[in-house]
Amino acid sequence: MSRNSLSGSFPLTFGGLTSLLKLDLSYNRLEGRIIPREMGNLKNLTLLDLSQNKISGGLTKSLENLSSLRELVLSNNPIGGGLMILEWRNLMGLGALDLSNTSLTGGIPESMSELKGLRFLGLHDNMLTGDVLPELENLPNISALYINGNNLTGELKFSELFLEKMGRRLGAWDNPNLCYPTGLITRSYNVPFGVKKM
Repeated sequence: MSRNSLSGSFPLTFGGLTSLLKLDLSYNRLEGRIIPREMGNLKNLTLLDLSQNKISGGLTKSLENLSSLRELVLSNNPIGGGLMILEWRNLMGLGALDLSNTSLTGGIPESMSELKGLRFLGLHDNMLTGDVLPELENLPNISALYINGNNLTGELKFSELFLEKMGRRLGAWDNPNLCYPTGLITRSYNVPFGVKKM
C-alpha cells in the first residue's frame, strides 16, 4: 500500500488484521497519531513502514505491544516528542530502527542499548540532546549507527576497535558540541568523520 496517495488518519480497521505480518504505508499522506491503541493487537507484525507521511503527535506506548517487530521505519514524519516514552527492551526483536528526520527531542534512552538484535539504528537529523551512550557499541550485531545532525554533546566514548569496525557507517557529524577524547584514538583513519577533538 506504499505510494498510493492515501490520506487522513491511520485506519483503525487495521487493528483487526491480527495475522498481518508486514504493513508498508510509506510515501502516502497519512496524518495524526502514529499508532492507535487498536494497532497493539498486531502481535505477528514483523515490518511496519510509515516513512514519508505526515504523522505527528509523538511516539505512543502502543508500539511496545508489537513484540514481533523486526523492522520499524518511521523516518521523514513530523512525529516530535522524545524516545524516553518507550521501554525499548519490549521490542527486543528489532533488527532495524529508522527514526531519522522525525523532529525527536530529548536524550537517547539506555534501554536502546539492550536491543541485541539491532543491525541498523538511524536517529539522524533530529533535535536529540545529551550524551551518546557508549553502551551502544556493545550491540553485537550493529553494523550501521547514524546519530548525525542532532544537538548531542559531551564525549564520544566509543572504543577505537568499534570506530574501526564501523568506519563511515558510524555517522556522528553535525553535532556541534560533540567531541572525541584525546588519547582515545591512535590511528588517524579511525577518527570519526566530522567530530572534533576534545
